[in-house]
Amino acid sequence: MVGIILYGSFELAPYSKMYMKLLEELGYEYELIGWKREEETEYFGDNVYVYEKPAAKRFSSPIGKILPALGYRRYIKRIVRERKYDKLIILTTQTAIIILDLLLGKYKNKYIFDYRDKSYEYLKPYAAVVNAVVNGSVETVLSSPWFKDFLTKKKDYIIVHNFREELLANKEECCRKAEPGKKIKIGYVGLLREYEYHKKFVSTFGNDERFELHIYGCGDDCEALAEYARNFNNIFVYGAYRDSEKYKITDTFDMMLYNYPYSFVNDGAVANKYYDSLLMKKPMIVNDKTKIGKFITDNGLGMSVDGDDKNAANKVYEWYRSFDSARFSEKCNILIEKYLEDNREFERKIRAALSK
Repeated sequence: MVGIILYGSFELAPYSKMYMKLLEELGYEYELIGWKREEETEYFGDNVYVYEKPAAKRFSSPIGKILPALGYRRYIKRIVRERKYDKLIILTTQTAIIILDLLLGKYKNKYIFDYRDKSYEYLKPYAAVVNAVVNGSVETVLSSPWFKDFLTKKKDYIIVHNFREELLANKEECCRKAEPGKKIKIGYVGLLREYEYHKKFVSTFGNDERFELHIYGCGDDCEALAEYARNFNNIFVYGAYRDSEKYKITDTFDMMLYNYPYSFVNDGAVANKYYDSLLMKKPMIVNDKTKIGKFITDNGLGMSVDGDDKNAANKVYEWYRSFDSARFSEKCNILIEKYLEDNREFERKIRAALSK
């Protein structure tokens, strides 16, 4: 029996399905332990354990964050003790840290660690804890090749990409470029946690009749952004969406807004919308001060825009009207094939780790 544990909601962690699929193919029983964050849950059943006490808000005080985490830690440890799992799959660093004693004790070399985001690795004590988790794992999986720069060099890492082979059913073979004279529809799909930053892009495209900006996603800033968007006749904020609706939504866009401010946390991360853009053949608006943003611009997959640039809308319009959609589509397909091979290697190695 394998336990898959997440500090959060499985509804917001579609990458967890890769592990479920592998376990099912191997004929292994597994159970999920997660924290309810959504009003409607997609995961339920005898093999699903959901902690239902309220989670901390993003801007909670330190004690306001610690107390809920301690409650969830007790919940996890009780279930692990009762269920006596043979192996664990630990999704995200937060999960690992709250049950560090369990991982480095009873389950040392009996867990797979899936590393998704940086946070405080620039602090030596925190980095030491994360590297201890890495070293204690049977395998450590990274969702970005750039994460290697901040982790121990004593470990061989597995790279995995945030899309599953079955999602190829949604793949577009070529980019359908908006005809001249038609509005360019820009879309954002994901969590809304950078109000002031996203507000700049609402202002950039707001009331510019060449564009529409469609924003889908939940998060602490959703309501405030929706309220601000009401000042403009071409900006639309829709709130939460189901993962099953994502590709239908993305199909309505001409460009994807994948522009995050530079920060230690953001730099090196690769969000789902990058892979969605490749699959659906949507060029991206990015920040080339981040590693993924520079990669996108260097490879002709999109353009970089500064949210403070008063001429940003004109630059986006000129870039979009002049980019070569055929070359763009070809590059997307080449990268998709590379990422599929990386994911197949991930599957081979994880199968081997689970079978030991």
